[in-house]
Amino acid sequence: MFESTGAGHLTLASTVDGGFDMWLNTAGATVFSGKVGGTTALKRVTTDAAGSTQLNGVTITTTGLQTYADPITVSVTSNLSAERIDFKSITATSGGVNVALISKTDQILGNVKVAGNFSVTTGTAKAKGGVKQSAGTTLSVGGLTTFTADGATNQAADLSVADNNFAGGVSFTQANGGTWGSVSVTNKSGLILATSQITGTLVARTGSGNITQSGPLTLDGASDFATPDGDILLTAANNFGPGEMSISTPGKLQITAAGGYILGKVSVGKTADLIGHGKINLGKDTTFTGDLKVNSGGFYITQSGPMYTGAETNFDSGTGDIYLMDPKNVWKGGILYKGKIVQINHPQLLNAVSAGQLLVRVESKLQDSAQPTPSTASKSSALGANITVAIGRKPTSTVPGLIDVQIAAEVAAPGSSFSFALDPHALADQPADAEVRIAQTDGKPMPDWLSYDGATKTFSVKDVPAGAFPLQLKVSVAGVESVMVIQEKPNK
Repeated sequence: MFESTGAGHLTLASTVDGGFDMWLNTAGATVFSGKVGGTTALKRVTTDAAGSTQLNGVTITTTGLQTYADPITVSVTSNLSAERIDFKSITATSGGVNVALISKTDQILGNVKVAGNFSVTTGTAKAKGGVKQSAGTTLSVGGLTTFTADGATNQAADLSVADNNFAGGVSFTQANGGTWGSVSVTNKSGLILATSQITGTLVARTGSGNITQSGPLTLDGASDFATPDGDILLTAANNFGPGEMSISTPGKLQITAAGGYILGKVSVGKTADLIGHGKINLGKDTTFTGDLKVNSGGFYITQSGPMYTGAETNFDSGTGDIYLMDPKNVWKGGILYKGKIVQINHPQLLNAVSAGQLLVRVESKLQDSAQPTPSTASKSSALGANITVAIGRKPTSTVPGLIDVQIAAEVAAPGSSFSFALDPHALADQPADAEVRIAQTDGKPMPDWLSYDGATKTFSVKDVPAGAFPLQLKVSVAGVESVMVIQEKPNK
């Protein structure tokens, strides 16, 4: 034990080594100016609450706890390495002064005010890890803040105090097999996400201002980004992974990704510009109030739930397909589509352009649109005219199939009856006893005048009513879906 009576200083100016506990008690300053535990780590270091601790460019290493009951002031870049570092506060107000904490297990943070860079590494013992803030504390860092999950897997980072200030950006990294299982980070004004790798989930919030990036994000789990008054601009190269992203912003949204991505619940108040180089799923409950542009780089564009668009939309899948068929979609502005096969649910397809095949669920009078290219499969109706059944695309577990049934005008005339054969099981590569469900694409059952006989694999039409076609059906075999369009053959 080192102890000073009164308010005298305790100064450790040279190296201290050895496997022992060190207690320092003084009402004055405890000053570290030499390495502690550099060659042989100490067991523990403990200071009392009466004075202060000053770190002057040192590294303090212990096998056990380091406990600083008094405030810590750092004048020159310093490192603390221990089982865990317990402290009330760390202050380093000079520019270029960095502070690093390395904990074998978890780390609880007191108040931090560092003008330079601040880093926290946890879980190096490959046991318990993770980092969180003590109640009533804040982090204020002028440089880059880095949190590293090292060794221990599935670590949690809870940095969600509303008054945090990560002015230079915040980064979450993984090392030596360590992983972040969950990360929650909040910044008071504007959040900059630096290069990060997160195996689990991410929740990113800002009290005001934008959420932006200074480096790519690799996110395997779900993520949730929200700002009350700013933009969300996730435009770094090599962004993202397979996790679902939820977005909330009254401003602009920009996303750029090296591959595809999946949106969850999304609310965007202004324009949205979504760029990827893979399949883009536009989410399950999305609102785009301003103009929306989506470019998948030649891959599939789809959705998993209803979408509201309040202005102009521009979807470009290049040589990929577009499938936006949710019956609850709402389209307020003009639409531009470019894709190989485009399937949409739109009440009136005005101002729409498609470079490929275009299929539209009819709810009112539509403009003429491009017809699917027929295949060679055909069946004769009872009236002797051809009925052509074209398989535009076989279904998979992730991509719906496309079936185009074209009927000669005289066969489709009101009052006519006809039938055609189609084996949904063979189309979907499912066993013959797999359940088949057929309904209209808006969820309504098949009309009374249309039926399907599972034994003969035949669709039958009896006394077709006026205005019955085109008709779109969803054919599901053991959950593998296809859209079937029944329509009159175009006049030549």
